[in-house]
Amino acid sequence: MFISEKLVKMIEHDADKLSIKWLEDVRKRPETPTYHTFEPDELYRRVHLVYSQLGKWISSETSKDVIAAHYTAMGAQRRKEGFTKPEAIYDITLRKR
Repeated sequence: MFISEKLVKMIEHDADKLSIKWLEDVRKRPETPTYHTFEPDELYRRVHLVYSQLGKWISSETSKDVIAAHYTAMGAQRRKEGFTKPEAIYDITLRKR
């Protein structure tokens, strides 16, 4: 097993802990004000889905077109919900941490 596979499995295994930490961070940062007012359970569900299915998203079996379509739709949904681009970018930065 490659180190990257081990890392992905660790992230998926620790999805709960990582999601809780991300939620705490995103709801207190001044750079993410919309996240402060959005339903915490829904935010948790969304980020947990990313962490718990990371292997699927980076798998060679998942096409770039599928990934692009998913994230394009997600971006459009976030915009409708009032999230700004800078907030979304900061969200991604926090997820990587």
